[in-house]
Amino acid sequence: MLNIYSIFRIPLFRQVYSRLRYYFFIYIRNLSKSDDVADVGWLEYSHSAFQKWQPLTRRIDFLISTLDIHRDKKYSKLLVIGPRFECELFGYLSLGIKKKDLVAIDTFSYSPLINCGNMHDMKQLSDDSFDLIIVGWTIVYAKNPSQVFQELMRVTNSNGKIILAWDSPIELKYNRIEDLVFENTEGVVYNISDLVSQEQVLSWAVTRPSYNQNCQVITLVIKA
Repeated sequence: MLNIYSIFRIPLFRQVYSRLRYYFFIYIRNLSKSDDVADVGWLEYSHSAFQKWQPLTRRIDFLISTLDIHRDKKYSKLLVIGPRFECELFGYLSLGIKKKDLVAIDTFSYSPLINCGNMHDMKQLSDDSFDLIIVGWTIVYAKNPSQVFQELMRVTNSNGKIILAWDSPIELKYNRIEDLVFENTEGVVYNISDLVSQEQVLSWAVTRPSYNQNCQVITLVIKA
């Protein structure tokens, strides 16, 4: 069904509109940062990308398609962890997610659509608040993944889904859920099976992305 945001299904339009809003808000708003951003780390990297305008469009298109595949019509309240730019959010709105049902948090924000927050402690969010959470290329910034997963489970309702995506070296082979790992930005490797139970895993996939043939993307869908 078409909605007022359907035009954002066109990547070029989404990019141009997001960029215009970026320049508008950066001149009328101060860059906001999470109070506990020091505990998140890598603000410098994000801020550099923010200044240079690197919205990683093909990654965003991948996330939008992934959400569309796994989104059930009854799911309405969406939490986006680490969108960095509005470009990703407009893509989700184009799928029919209502603006009032979309919440986004990141360690910094220039946009009224993105709240400052820390995925390790989302104290501003109530229990069982969301039907769907998407964590695209953000889990690798976790210093304490166990705490992050606890928070994700807390704010997801009992019928909700959590979608995670991250890059993995092409040489790693994944044949079972126990093989799934990710390395955070401090070089620590974590096994997914140590963070979620096998019963929580709804699906997982390994994809060779079009934007980088030298890596593979792991997509994991879990339930609360």
